[in-house]
Amino acid sequence: MGSSEVSWWFDRGETKGAELAKHARGRLRAKSGPLAEALEGRPTAAHRFLLREIVRHVEFLEDGIEKVEAELADRLNAHEQTLVNLQTIPGVSVTVATALVAELGTDMSVFPSANHAASWAGVSPGSFESAGKKSPLAS
Repeated sequence: MGSSEVSWWFDRGETKGAELAKHARGRLRAKSGPLAEALEGRPTAAHRFLLREIVRHVEFLEDGIEKVEAELADRLNAHEQTLVNLQTIPGVSVTVATALVAELGTDMSVFPSANHAASWAGVSPGSFESAGKKSPLAS
């Protein structure tokens, strides 16, 4: 059930949890019993107002995510071959390749060594210190 559908159902006054749960999608569909129980009740005007505000905020965030993803895609177009090359490394997906290019760039001459680049990217082994006690970084 999408956020706008949730808002619509409550706006029209639907209060039967089982009826609302019928419209669940994805992993929620398998949990229709507990979902129906959680949705059962008598939403007040205040509940409907808050739900509309939450839905509006979720839609605002989704719109922002779409804009960031579009901007990222535009900026990465110039580095398509680098992304393809990085993905030939075992375990490097498109997401990891994108993160590496975003974090490191494509000009490796700015790093004195591969260790420096790995450290900058946060993928090199290190150690944590807490209360004066040193411990190796968990891998």
